[in-house]
Amino acid sequence: MTCIPSLKPHQLELLRIAIKHPNQIIKLSYEFPVIGRDDPPSQHPAFIQDLIDENLIQIQVTGLLIQRSKVQQKSWSVYCDDIHSPSQKDWEFWRKAFTAQRAGSIIPDMTPGSGFEEFSNVWIREIDLRVTQPQKL
Repeated sequence: MTCIPSLKPHQLELLRIAIKHPNQIIKLSYEFPVIGRDDPPSQHPAFIQDLIDENLIQIQVTGLLIQRSKVQQKSWSVYCDDIHSPSQKDWEFWRKAFTAQRAGSIIPDMTPGSGFEEFSNVWIREIDLRVTQPQKL
């Protein structure tokens, strides 16, 4: 019998998706803040690393680049859907709401800049994920 550790809801969801597609590679990407001298991150986020450490998933890194945050850009785009001509004031309201919403996120928060459409630069890591088939004991 395989022992599955206690998992957090977001880990369970990721594992469920992988288990639903056992013979497929799932392509994901996630963001890390650019810190210091632009050195790339050496680890996966803890919620993914825990699944790797427990031998529940396998990961292959397929890409790593620095770009403006896609998460922030998408959130801003959704916020602006009903605004004809967004202004600096709209940006400030969105930025405050975005920062408050991300306060308890799993990945360290990257706060957008105070200038209009000043998105954070982030590392974007692209990965292929596959569920590990447990061996019978």
